[in-house]
Amino acid sequence: MPVITIEAAKLTKEQKGKLVKELTTSAANIMNLPEQTFYVFIKENEKENIGVAGQLLSDK
Repeated sequence: MPVITIEAAKLTKEQKGKLVKELTTSAANIMNLPEQTFYVFIKENEKENIGVAGQLLSDK
């Protein structure tokens, strides 16, 4: 049971679907495993909880 975990800012349902599909397809091809064995977890973070270069994303 391979697990892929990604953290990101808020995403739309469409973006999540595309991300899950493409990550699963790529990992399955690289690892030579069936796509059905992969679990993908998306952890979303609010922009005010993410800092880059000393600044909150919500302030950019």
